[in-house]
Amino acid sequence: MSSNKITIELEDRKETRTEVRALRAEGVLPGVINEPNVDSKNVAVTLREFKKVYSAAGRTQPIEFSLGSKKHLGMIKEIDRDPVLGELIHFTIQSIKADEVVAAEIPVRLDEEVEVPAKKVGFDVIAVTHSFEVEALPHQIPEEFLIDPSKLAEIGDRILVSDAIMPEGVKLKTEEDGEQVLYIVEAPRVTSEEDLASDEGDDGSAADVPSEKGDGGDSDDAGGDSSSDKDSTKE
Repeated sequence: MSSNKITIELEDRKETRTEVRALRAEGVLPGVINEPNVDSKNVAVTLREFKKVYSAAGRTQPIEFSLGSKKHLGMIKEIDRDPVLGELIHFTIQSIKADEVVAAEIPVRLDEEVEVPAKKVGFDVIAVTHSFEVEALPHQIPEEFLIDPSKLAEIGDRILVSDAIMPEGVKLKTEEDGEQVLYIVEAPRVTSEEDLASDEGDDGSAADVPSEKGDGGDSDDAGGDSSSDKDSTKE
């Protein structure tokens, strides 16, 4: 859990879809606030400010958001990106209460300071599951789970979700989740002579094909994360 309070100041918005596009062009990001048994509220904030808050909180840490003169507790539940440019175009914040349990998807990673026995002998360690869902009070939600890889030694060795150390007050959303595999040890992939021949052929042919853009043949098109959590036509 984050030791510092993460805050953001939001503004009401009543723009139409066309006007929302104009907001984005001005560096303003539209979003909505969802709350149980209450109509969703359309809000906005500068893209720069939202990026700063999202970098600190992600979708796992509670944030304190201001709307008018009132302050509320919430969590970023969804973000939408432009499918071509990858730019943020919309966000959703779920209003929560400090004394009520919430669910969150928490990322996992291996502790880099602990030696992995399997890697010392040339085996591959495969990440199977990159996150899992837990329940806790907002202030108890961990930012991530750091996994001890010392038991990964032989082919077939694995670490399950149930092997992760749960902080006080944190539990899996379902008992079945504990059986999910996080990491598993596998034998290294053996490269056949056919694979080598194919690779050599690919290397040779690629070098003979000139770029349509000349020596500096990078595309002028804007790039980015083309993934979108949901329909990118939200207002």
